[in-house]
Amino acid sequence: MVIGKNSGNALIKSWQSFLVTQGFLQATEVDGLWGNHTVAATKSFQTRANLNPDGEPGTDTIQKAESLGFSLPSSTFPPAGLLNAVFDISHSNESVDLQKARKSGMLAVFHKATQSLGSTLFHDLTYASRRASANAAGLLWGAYHFGSGGSGKLQAQAFLSYAKPDGKTLLVLDFEPNTTQGETTMQLAEAVDFVNEIFNETGKYPGIYSGNLLQEVSTQPDYAQLNKCWLWKAQYGSTVHIPPGWQTYTFWQYTDGSVGPLVEEVEGVGKCDRDVFNGNEEALRLFWSANAV
Repeated sequence: MVIGKNSGNALIKSWQSFLVTQGFLQATEVDGLWGNHTVAATKSFQTRANLNPDGEPGTDTIQKAESLGFSLPSSTFPPAGLLNAVFDISHSNESVDLQKARKSGMLAVFHKATQSLGSTLFHDLTYASRRASANAAGLLWGAYHFGSGGSGKLQAQAFLSYAKPDGKTLLVLDFEPNTTQGETTMQLAEAVDFVNEIFNETGKYPGIYSGNLLQEVSTQPDYAQLNKCWLWKAQYGSTVHIPPGWQTYTFWQYTDGSVGPLVEEVEGVGKCDRDVFNGNEEALRLFWSANAV
């Protein structure tokens, strides 16, 4: 994990209190705010400890501090009943060691496979090699398609062709605003066509990942067709707002690695999107087995 400006007040105060014991802060400066005084004090501690003085307490800095008596405060996140052992990545995550991620306690990973269609169809070239690595590491594997404006059926076909589900792959439609140059946001009817085509080809509906877009289209005709999908909600806060038609979520993406109620790196990956599963490990494995294709 990394302690910084996006960490909770209690965690920052705990780190500041440690810096007081080391002589780098005054007790009056323990305010729970990640300001210049805390960065400067952190750099001083790192310099004395022969660490990289970047002012950001990462794994090495925290380990050194722990050897001197620092202890992380107990976290209130995730709430009881949620499993914090899932993350999602793409080619944008350049340095990835899935063996390390699994050894650190991660159980499942979603990976981008495709985006758009036609002349703008994108294939994530890291997908196949990382699936092999995930299988070797014992991680559950999921694949997602980032939707764009255009035929949902053709996008689903392109996704299946490239993702090559092997009976153990959880499939997802990423339904969110598309800001990629030359593309437009997938419309509701196109999303419905996508999930129906996945069902027609595999016998199972994919999950749907979304933030506010589901709420925005919830009054449109055919919206209820998306309720056949299990929900992966993106919301970087301490609670989740469920869009119409679902009783709850299956996965909750609570941070992008920089913003969220708990910001922790994944060993072997670093800062990335992290997700909680609505259940325990046994329930996660049962869900994956029942819904993978």
